Amino acid sequence: MLYLFGGGSLGELSMPASQFAILPGTMHPGLTQKTDLLMAMIPGFLDADEVLAN
Repeated sequence: MLYLFGGGSLGELSMPASQFAILPGTMHPGLTQKTDLLMAMIPGFLDADEVLAN
């Protein structure tokens, strides 16, 4: 199961295609209050999935 989700790699030598987002000044509970930041980021994540798949 670990390998199915991209785990067990040797760091940068076999890094799976992935993305990471940081919302400044936001903790987990406050995430739903930052919809302006989320709406600016989400389309880029969704479009990148299509690029990474091809």
